[in-house]
Parts: sequence; structure tokens; C-alpha cells
Amino acid sequence: MSWRAASERADCHVTELPDDADLLHERVLVLRAQVGDRAAFQELVDMYQERLTYYVNRLVQDWHEARDILQQVWLDVFRKMGKLQSPNALRVWLYRIAHYRVVPYICRQRVDSNGRVDLATNSVETERWNAGRALLTKRLK
Repeated sequence: MSWRAASERADCHVTELPDDADLLHERVLVLRAQVGDRAAFQELVDMYQERLTYYVNRLVQDWHEARDILQQVWLDVFRKMGKLQSPNALRVWLYRIAHYRVVPYICRQRVDSNGRVDLATNSVETERWNAGRALLTKRLK
């Protein structure tokens, strides 16, 4: 029994794997995009935009930031398309570029949140110190 038949029997949702024709079409699009065919590049964007959006949004947890990061990802892909040595590696290459664009964002978020925590802690300590100083000043008068 094929995996498709098994998944239909189990009534579960399984994303279909691309068949040979889809893979061949993708490779042709990559080769065309590498020589400057903008229509082929746009078709690749259309093929992967939804999946990459989901991936990036899951990592950054912010829809607007995910869209900004994806713009940078597609710009990187457009600029570096000629350097992709194997059209078969497009999917892995796209996700790697997306990953490398997400990591700095996540690091900045951690630094910002740690800075906010430190600032909050320092302000609480400052308030305590000021309250203690005011109490001491009152006692001395």
C-alpha cells in the first residue's frame, strides 16, 4: 500500500510530496532564474512564499517582522541565485538563508528583553534606595 493510500485510509492530512515532474519543473525554474529570467524567479517566490512565511513567523512570533525578514530573504536569494551550485538544493538553500536572517532578529530581541529586565530591576532598586534615603533623612530631622 502506498503512503498516500495509507494516509487516506487513516483520514489524516498529509502534505503531498512533490512528484518527479514538480521537481524537474523547479530545477528548470532555478536554471532560468540563474540566467536572469524574472518570471521564473517570481514563480519560485510564489511556490515558496507561503511555506517560508510560516517558517519565519513561527520563529519570530511577529507577523510584521516575519514579512520584513522575508523581504530580505528574497532579496538575498535574488542577488545570490547565480551562486547556487545545485538546482536540487533550492529548498534547503532557501531555508538556510531564512534561518540566517532570523537569527540576528532573535538575538536582538533577547538583548532588548534582557536590557528591559535590567532596567526594570535597576529602577526598582533605585526606588528602594530613594525611599530608604528619604526615611533616613526624615529620622535625622
